[in-house]
Amino acid sequence: MAAYTILPTTTQVFKKLNKLNLLRLAAAGPPYLHIHIEGAEEQQLVPSFFYHAHSYLADYDIRVVRGRKMHNVQALMNEFGAVFQFSDIFGENWHALKDCLTSMYEYINSQGYIIIIDQTPELLLHDKSQIQWLLAVLNEVGDEYRKAIIDNDQYNRPCKAFHVLFRCNVDDFQK
Repeated sequence: MAAYTILPTTTQVFKKLNKLNLLRLAAAGPPYLHIHIEGAEEQQLVPSFFYHAHSYLADYDIRVVRGRKMHNVQALMNEFGAVFQFSDIFGENWHALKDCLTSMYEYINSQGYIIIIDQTPELLLHDKSQIQWLLAVLNEVGDEYRKAIIDNDQYNRPCKAFHVLFRCNVDDFQK
């Protein structure tokens, strides 16, 4: 099972600007998977928050994938493919997802990658047995980016941060 951390609620992040927890997202290393619990009245954690409030994340590629659009594996593959603009040769399976995510550096020039999975309780709602595969793939992608590539000519790259935030609200987390 993948390691995870629980980040403070949005209120704590916005009011205290808790840089220690946000700096974790700028680091290339585990844990790669994080749960972010929001209260009902809190401002949503969106990419613009990272870009505007924290200049050290300004050079990161931050994308949101929608749990409500990913009720089964096929829908998950479609959502990731659309959000990241994977090529037509994307095989829409777990191995292809890993391959596409680990090669993003070839076409998305960024210091690191943060994926926000919105509406987490709806993620793979009709295919819960596949969640372990998703977590394994995301963890493996983080491990790949943690290592620099130095002996592959045009595909050399430094190590990069890769993190995934699973967003849910307090009510969903308590269920």
